[in-house]
Amino acid sequence: MRVWFEWCVVTAIFLSFARLADLFPYSGDDWAWGSQIGLDRLATFFTNYNGRYMGNLVVLVLTRSSVLATFTMAAAVTAMIFMVLHIARCRTIAGYALVYGLVLAMPVAVWRQGVVWTSGFSNYFLASISMLGIIVWTRSILGRDQAARRPRHMGEGAGLFILAFVGQLFIEHVTIFIVAFALGSVLYAARRAGRIPILLWFQLAGATLGAAVMFSNGAYRRALTGSSTYQQIGQEAGSKADQALAAVDRVIGPYGVTLNTALNVALLALVSIIALGRCYDRVRGVVAARYAVIGSVTGMSAVLVAFFVPREASQLTILGIWGPICLVLTLCSAALVVPDRGTSRMMILIVLVFIVLIAPLVVVKPLGPRCFIPTYVLFLIAVAALARIAVGTLRSSGAWVLTIVALSLLIPNFVNRYDVYRDIDTASTVRVAQARKAVDEGTATVLLKRLPQGGVWVHVPDPISEPWVTRYKLFYGLPRTLEIKIQ
Repeated sequence: MRVWFEWCVVTAIFLSFARLADLFPYSGDDWAWGSQIGLDRLATFFTNYNGRYMGNLVVLVLTRSSVLATFTMAAAVTAMIFMVLHIARCRTIAGYALVYGLVLAMPVAVWRQGVVWTSGFSNYFLASISMLGIIVWTRSILGRDQAARRPRHMGEGAGLFILAFVGQLFIEHVTIFIVAFALGSVLYAARRAGRIPILLWFQLAGATLGAAVMFSNGAYRRALTGSSTYQQIGQEAGSKADQALAAVDRVIGPYGVTLNTALNVALLALVSIIALGRCYDRVRGVVAARYAVIGSVTGMSAVLVAFFVPREASQLTILGIWGPICLVLTLCSAALVVPDRGTSRMMILIVLVFIVLIAPLVVVKPLGPRCFIPTYVLFLIAVAALARIAVGTLRSSGAWVLTIVALSLLIPNFVNRYDVYRDIDTASTVRVAQARKAVDEGTATVLLKRLPQGGVWVHVPDPISEPWVTRYKLFYGLPRTLEIKIQ
């Protein structure tokens, strides 16, 4: 794809998502961050609150400027799509359409908490951006020859150090992953080339220092000792193994894997196309039979997932642990059928990264759908890499077929979400105006309506009970004496 055309595609993604993000309402803890409560947290610099210093600072700013929030969300989503495709080497019109479509087809629970909700976006989505940035930069370093591995100038080393340090101050499980990734990159370079590029030392130093700063916050000591009633680490009843299995069964399996319906169908279908295509690629005997079995099983699985897997966690009847198991088997199957060694290694690496990302989640509380934004982004890399190979398998018609399928996913999902949030934005604006009108008229009580479909598409949409009522009043400058009733 030509550079000018790619810029047009990237610009179209940015502008379209900005239009959508402009409709996202502030909700839940956004009301706290955007009011005096947020400034009070800043005054103590989040002592005993959490170590997500960068995420906290970002949400303080974004909840005070809806224009900046819209721009930041659109820029982050666009950058994420670009980096995913860059890592997967699939920067084509089909690749952009497919990944953007899968972003819009994200499970609603993960979407509303990790993208729409400003507080969730500022931590979980931006942590994913930092994760991708580290991966892109590290791959660039390892891809250079020995002479070129030195920093092009001191600014490159400083830039990598800053990225690694700042990227550690968003969300805990990504922080742990970045440390592991930086250390693994150093060990890999040492084993492969016998010497370690100095840039990787800059990265490891920044990642380690950032992790130390995050976890030095007193909130984690309180969570570990059980003195915090909100944040807890391994404090539930039962053995650690029972706690881990419960977390996988109830949250990690469903929200991290099983409910990713569109992404799972895409992953299985692409593996099936590649495997069945290789059956006719000059292979015979056991090898051909292996490709045929993998292609048939993944193809049938794609149909089953598309038509029979529920879209809500409450409707799932199988154990949640089967989701991660099936995902790992699918990625390992992909590693067996792809024709190039680089993509095969990428599939295995994605499995390892997935394990590292979810491992800390099995013993922490609270644990919600927003925690799986990083893993969803990770799976997008796998889908994009397999799409690149599937296009070659389908030969001349491959790019057009994939583009049409991707657009058939992208356009309806964008239109649907735009319609939903347009109604929500209108209702949110109206009820704020009603509350302020009641204050101007001296009314002691105001009756406000719930946001339409708010509980589905917005996290904590309505100020029904405390502390949300107080935070709603503070955010919108309403007097504490005003009684708010929701119908």
